Amino acid sequence: MLTKFITFFENRLLFKITFTKLAQKNTIGGVSKETPEVFSYPITTVQQAVPLKQ
Repeated sequence: MLTKFITFFENRLLFKITFTKLAQKNTIGGVSKETPEVFSYPITTVQQAVPLKQ
């Protein structure tokens, strides 16, 4: 799974990419209607760039 985050500032841009393998899914909950099943994925790679406005 590939996710990107882009945050805009006045004079720069924060661009971040995260990657995780779908096969490494963690599951919790799911024991009742009040506690639904929740999935999470451990992030394995993070790349970040901060381009500046000129």
